[in-house]
Amino acid sequence: MERIELKNTQRYALYTVLYILTVIGVFLMLPSNTTVDQYYEVGKPWDYDALRAPMDFPIYKSAEKIGRERDSLMKFLAPYLETDTAEMEAAINSLQILSTEGTNERAYRDLMLIMQKVYMDGVISVEDKEWFVSTGITTVNVINPDLSIREVSVSTLNTVSQVYNKLNSALQSLGYDEATIKELRISRFISINLTIDKAKTEIARKELLSTVLPTSGMVVKGEKIIDKGEIVTDKKAQILYSLKKMSAEEKLDNKTTLWTIFADILLLTLFYGLLWGYLVLFRIKIFKSARETLFLMLSSVMMIGLFSFVVVHLGYKEYIVPMAMLPLVVRVFFDSRTALYVHIVTILAASLFVNNPSEFLILELIAGMVSVLSLKDINNRKQLMRAALLVFIMYMVMYICLRLSVGLKLNEIDWYTTGTFLINAICLLLTYGVIYLIEKTFGFISDVSLVELANVNNPLITQFANKCPGTFQHVLQVSNLATHVASKVGANPLLVRAGAMYHDIGKMNNPMVFTENRSGGINPLAELSLIESSDVIIRHVEDGVKIAKKHNLPFPIIEFILTHHGTSKTRFFYNQWINEHPNEEPPIGKFTYKGPKPRTKETIILMMADSIEAASRSLKEYNEETIDKLVENIVNSQIMDGQFSDAPISFRDVQIAKNSFKEEILNIYHNRISYPEIKDGKEKTPMQLAKEINISFPRRFTKR
Repeated sequence: MERIELKNTQRYALYTVLYILTVIGVFLMLPSNTTVDQYYEVGKPWDYDALRAPMDFPIYKSAEKIGRERDSLMKFLAPYLETDTAEMEAAINSLQILSTEGTNERAYRDLMLIMQKVYMDGVISVEDKEWFVSTGITTVNVINPDLSIREVSVSTLNTVSQVYNKLNSALQSLGYDEATIKELRISRFISINLTIDKAKTEIARKELLSTVLPTSGMVVKGEKIIDKGEIVTDKKAQILYSLKKMSAEEKLDNKTTLWTIFADILLLTLFYGLLWGYLVLFRIKIFKSARETLFLMLSSVMMIGLFSFVVVHLGYKEYIVPMAMLPLVVRVFFDSRTALYVHIVTILAASLFVNNPSEFLILELIAGMVSVLSLKDINNRKQLMRAALLVFIMYMVMYICLRLSVGLKLNEIDWYTTGTFLINAICLLLTYGVIYLIEKTFGFISDVSLVELANVNNPLITQFANKCPGTFQHVLQVSNLATHVASKVGANPLLVRAGAMYHDIGKMNNPMVFTENRSGGINPLAELSLIESSDVIIRHVEDGVKIAKKHNLPFPIIEFILTHHGTSKTRFFYNQWINEHPNEEPPIGKFTYKGPKPRTKETIILMMADSIEAASRSLKEYNEETIDKLVENIVNSQIMDGQFSDAPISFRDVQIAKNSFKEEILNIYHNRISYPEIKDGKEKTPMQLAKEINISFPRRFTKR
């Protein structure tokens, strides 16, 4: 992603839209209503902040309690039984006929009288009798044939088998023997004459159950429901259940809804306003970059989105979300202070999603601070694993301390929550993948990528070394010089080293036109004019950009290629043209690099290092005086030429850079002592020297 320059009006318009979208985006992720979703157990302390009633609400009974009350009322139910007279009349008519003809007339007559009384008491099915007994029903309402209702005790109702036994016993008491009773075949006269009227019984049941109230009291708005550390009793649990039920079902009036929306939006506006204020006052460079500002806002919103999805929609605990990943990622591409500030604003917004914001803020703030402190830089996996481990340990320590501070014992701590800390730490290891995606999306570059790019075994670097051996040696020297200076002036040494390795990559397209790649032989520029020669030299910048893009090098590296000559001139050809054309106006544009000028401290350092290293090779004598003069002339001429005008580098940094260059150049070209030669010309062989000092060589090194 190349740098896009915006005018102030465009930037302000873009940032206004971005700010509004950020606030609205986070607001839309907020839960639509407040519910009590905290995990709690009856008999255990309440782990969260003190909870007050946000509204008047009834205390609902639990479904189990309502069920028990309804079951207890069922014994007072009086079912309605409908009388079937047809069966009774048929049985009596049959007995009346039998009592006037045939044998056993007297027995049939006695049976008829007993049957009339039995049918008057009522005969019911076995199933109905068992239901009455199991539910504790003691009385029933019998609907007579004339539609009058009489109340009958269940104990007087009989089943078919009970009626048979009673008839049998009654006949025996009248003196009839078993043979006579068997001959009567009593069972054929017995039938059910009372059946449940389901419609009337159901109405009676509903009327009875309607007396069971679903609530058992009220909680007044503002009343303290439970305090932090207080034991959750059955009654407290029922109130918490009622609040959750009421919050989910009650529809707030328009006035309350508007005030709630206004409060949430105002809070989010203030939170993100603090972040924008920080960028304007303390990180104006980031603020002026639309790409970097967009990244910070989008990172915060996406973390809130992940938090909302996991906590609100999936229902997991809030600590399972790796909030510390945000400061880790921001720290990789920016400074520690910015990373921590973005993290604080993000967890402030996320605290609106949780029911225990004070504990959440403490734990997440500490986790973010630890992640930033543990990650000075990130150029290997070990550092990220160390950061994840430290975050996990700090989560555990802080959580246990907070639990103990409210009076809990170790065996009363919710260890399920500590398990989410482990998942959180494991998720932090995914930061490497996130960093890679951000690099590809936003064109940023991390220390991990810089280490890989600066590796001399990189395929593109290897190809460069083979095609341009002289230029490659120059690149290595420039890389060492620039890295040394970068560490002295507070620049990024890894970025400077990687940029230095690729800044002359364009010379691969035509290596022999550059002096450092020729060891004598024909000069390809000899047959070209000065302007044509200058154009060939200048073209290596454009060629370098094309090669870099072909190999997908990130834009920060391409910027080194673009700016390492800035808008300077090809002095050799420009000066020679003026000497050959003393009375003509020089075509300056033909001898000037297209630029742009360096725009960062790192690219300025590379420009100085590139020119100083190349010029140092032309010195005839290397001492403090010549090197001092060389460095001063080159850097001062670049300043006078305006090459430093777009870069944030101070005069103090420039002076430190000069001194560092002088020191390093002097170390590179230090004088060596010359070894003395043997005057008589009789140089002793290694074997002779070994014999003199009594050293024995292995046999394979001696003559046979």
